[in-house]
Amino acid sequence: MKFFLLTFASVVLFAMTLSAQTKHFTFEISDKYELKTITKLVSIDNVNGNKVWAYANDAEFAEFAKLNYKVEFLPLHETQPKVLNMATTVAQMAGWDRYPTYEVYIEMMQKFVTDYPDLCKVVNIGTSVQGRQLVALKISDNVNMHEAEPEFFYTGTMHGDETTGFVLLLRLADFLLSNYGTDADATYILENIELYINPAANPDGTYNGGNSSVSGSQRYNSNGVDLNRNFPDELSINGPYQIETQAMMDFAEAHHFSMSANFHGGAEVMNYPWDIWYSTERPHADTDWFEKICSNYVSSARELYPNYMSDVTSDGVTEGADWYIAEGTRQDFMMYYQHCREVTVELSSSKLLSTDQLNNFWSYNKQALIDFLKEVTYGINGTVTNVDGEPLDAKIEIAAHDKDKSEVYTDPEKGDYYRPIEPGAYDVTYSSEGYISQTHTITVSDWKITQLTNVILEKALLYNISGNITDINAQPLNGVKIEIANSSIPAVYTDISGNYVLPDVYEGEHRLNVSLAGFQFERRDISVLGGDVVADFILNPSTAESFENQVSQSFTFGGNQPWTRVFGTAFDGDYALKSGAIDHNQNSIMEYQMNVSELSPLSFYLKVSSEATYDFLKFYVDDVLQNSWSGTVDWTKMSYDIAPGLHKFTWKYIKDQEAVSGSDCAWVDYMEFPKSVSDTEYVSTRDFTIFPNPTSGYFQILSNENYELSGEIVDLTGRVVKTFKNTSQFIKLTDSGIFIVKLNTPDGIVSRKIVVLK
Repeated sequence: MKFFLLTFASVVLFAMTLSAQTKHFTFEISDKYELKTITKLVSIDNVNGNKVWAYANDAEFAEFAKLNYKVEFLPLHETQPKVLNMATTVAQMAGWDRYPTYEVYIEMMQKFVTDYPDLCKVVNIGTSVQGRQLVALKISDNVNMHEAEPEFFYTGTMHGDETTGFVLLLRLADFLLSNYGTDADATYILENIELYINPAANPDGTYNGGNSSVSGSQRYNSNGVDLNRNFPDELSINGPYQIETQAMMDFAEAHHFSMSANFHGGAEVMNYPWDIWYSTERPHADTDWFEKICSNYVSSARELYPNYMSDVTSDGVTEGADWYIAEGTRQDFMMYYQHCREVTVELSSSKLLSTDQLNNFWSYNKQALIDFLKEVTYGINGTVTNVDGEPLDAKIEIAAHDKDKSEVYTDPEKGDYYRPIEPGAYDVTYSSEGYISQTHTITVSDWKITQLTNVILEKALLYNISGNITDINAQPLNGVKIEIANSSIPAVYTDISGNYVLPDVYEGEHRLNVSLAGFQFERRDISVLGGDVVADFILNPSTAESFENQVSQSFTFGGNQPWTRVFGTAFDGDYALKSGAIDHNQNSIMEYQMNVSELSPLSFYLKVSSEATYDFLKFYVDDVLQNSWSGTVDWTKMSYDIAPGLHKFTWKYIKDQEAVSGSDCAWVDYMEFPKSVSDTEYVSTRDFTIFPNPTSGYFQILSNENYELSGEIVDLTGRVVKTFKNTSQFIKLTDSGIFIVKLNTPDGIVSRKIVVLK
């Protein structure tokens, strides 16, 4: 996934809106669930019981202050460490008891290449706001080649004042390079892993006081933004993205990382996904695996320091949100968007570790860092190719296990994949467009076992899907769109006779999506096996809500100002819903809850006119962000597949701390909801309510406006099965099935489906 890179001018403008003054403070909460709101406003640094430590720039703190917590301000920087020595030459780093100046850091990275040209090279990630280099060292036995090996990423000092990882990662690179061929671990890593090490992810924060010292380092970047709250995650976009964030996202997109870790300080604990969901409400699919590898790290370190990593949890391991909820972390971004298993390692209770302790912390962490690297080679590994040996871009998914983007994909250049996982037997499905999927039962017998599974997928044969599409009166429909979900096969449209042909469809299981304005969306799963397939459809009239008379009571409104029904700007008719007139750092929220009876789509049209990249319309399903829009967006249809069950749909218009552009709002119109369980219990529109008894065939129609309604009932072939004039009486249907009630109302003929289950 590619992300929008801000122009230099927009970054500078954004920086000018933030105060250079960062606040560090503590306060107490009554319940951990309060943090769900607080984490959206400030950068939480630590939580111990009910006590919270946090940072905020002036704009962030102004919003937090509205919550009326009693605040105790703290010094912005920790007490100066006992010893703080700086290396002004590369030679002075030989004892590893100093922090390098910025210039020495860059020289060290280049010297690795000079000393080990066949084993490493410097890779440019980007630059910081102030122009400092963001660089990584690639380490591999064939460094100038991209091999069929797992890619692993270590990165440090994203918070500029948390410097322990900075030196430890430099030293890890030195150890691996200088011991290749003589040390078994170093040799194994270089010959089996493509390793990237980025010691300093926020050099502007680390060298906030100048390039010659890390004294005066700060958490945020030079724009006053916490980079580890600036990534997109499962719930939010969290933009605008800083230049360092964008560079890191682009770097991840350009690679195929299977595992990674980022290093912090101020506490000692291993933190695994998710940072945004509590483990009790939405645990990661691989929670057991994360718990094990994190526990292994702690156990290794405690062999030399028995009390290490015990200041947050006794076992030194926590799920992120269980410690405290944080939005926009790199850990969640890498897992959710890159399918990469990343952890956050809090290395030292001191953020700016005294330099006389650097050697001790290397001793504690050395073997743990090495063993953690090797984890990427265990589990289920292999290649996915076609019968000619060509690598495929394939998805590897484990049935009854994977969820929330935990599946993995091959590197399409080499066809190799890596699926670290706890021991067990798994049904693993390998799929690639144009090929016949395969499912293999694979057993992983031990934590440190590599279960090599190479899969060869056969090319799928090509067949046609054709059919005829009519309305409920058996009249052919022209211009109906028929497409195969998640496929590169182009959509086709019906002709004036309602006929269509989807040519050259690969054999296998497919999902057809069928749509036409004014009619309900239809979906059908089709098996294409051994020959052409005929799939006919009868489309029911649309039941879209276009707000022409009123807003259903099923909608609820929240935030600082409610959405309202407005005249004049609409996709269909004259009315639409418009977000409320909110101020800076406010939001306008609209929600709709329903019980969905079967997999079916929710669709709606949206229009946005806002300050681009700063003010957003966001859409959520069950509090999980699906998409967001900013700037000028004309009427656009969006559609989302909704699974059976009770769901909440949320539209939220959000503004940042200043500036206005365009109409400063969003509109939504012509909503088509998924199929509802209530369709078999009662049907309600603005004009009437139908109360059927699905098991008896009796139902009653009542006018919501106290006027008599007349009409007829037809089956799906268009045959009239009942006419009526007096809607106050019960009506009896003798047959089971799906029927359409067509009512004559002051607004014209209104149709609605009912279901009789007799």
